[in-house]
Amino acid sequence: MMTAPSNKISFIISQKGKKMLNINNFIFKLNKTTSTTKYYRCEDSRCTVTVRTDLEDNISNIKGDHCHPPEPEEIQIRVFKQVVKARAISESTSIPQIYDEEAARIGLSTLAIATLPSRGELGSTLNKARRLQTPSIHNSQLFDIPQSYTKTLKNLPFLCIDQIIKRKTRILFPNSQHVGCFFHYTQAIYRNIQQLGLSSEYVADDEFRNTCRKLMALALIPVSLVLQAYDDLHDSVLESSSTTFNLLKSLFSYFENQWIKNVDIQRWNVYGLHMRTNNNAE
Repeated sequence: MMTAPSNKISFIISQKGKKMLNINNFIFKLNKTTSTTKYYRCEDSRCTVTVRTDLEDNISNIKGDHCHPPEPEEIQIRVFKQVVKARAISESTSIPQIYDEEAARIGLSTLAIATLPSRGELGSTLNKARRLQTPSIHNSQLFDIPQSYTKTLKNLPFLCIDQIIKRKTRILFPNSQHVGCFFHYTQAIYRNIQQLGLSSEYVADDEFRNTCRKLMALALIPVSLVLQAYDDLHDSVLESSSTTFNLLKSLFSYFENQWIKNVDIQRWNVYGLHMRTNNNAE
């Protein structure tokens, strides 16, 4: 028989991702496709009703009578699952929130609500579907980042691939001032004291420890005074006993090469800063 004006037609997606035809709350699955026609058959294996459509899904013929009643509640539940799954895959919203929002929005009938799977029952299926869309965690630090993960939700680039920290700062925060952390600066100096085998002298010798702390404290005075203060401290060591000089010679050599010549003083000097975090941009 031909399709009548009263026929309500829509499509739903099966769990395997295949499109299924819904006519008056009866579900038909695609049986065959030719160059001009699609052939559908009732999903119920006992039922012999068939449907023909063109390739644009316009119904041309419905043949037979159903041997079973329609189940509109089952259709509602299928549509609900389909919508929730699509959102779980495409959004980062929590599964319980998606479930509650769609349950309220779709407007399920009383019978559909009574047979609707709970959040817990659907949770594992939805989480699995979401995981399949998420790239696996690589065992190596060397991997290609998918293009879709290099941009924000507004399609703006946010990944910085420049290896030079000055250029990274300029790209991400063009108006920012990049300053080193005072804690890590002093930690680096003390680590060098340990590497030079001077830990015991640092603990036992007050004069030695005081000189080391003055060296660390150069980060706390104005940048314009750092070099002069360093020279004065170095001169005071030269005037000290030969034992003290020999102990501190390697430390001063390290400081001058690393913190005077290699690293710009403004990068580790924290005089006058009001920030009290190691990442104020956050």
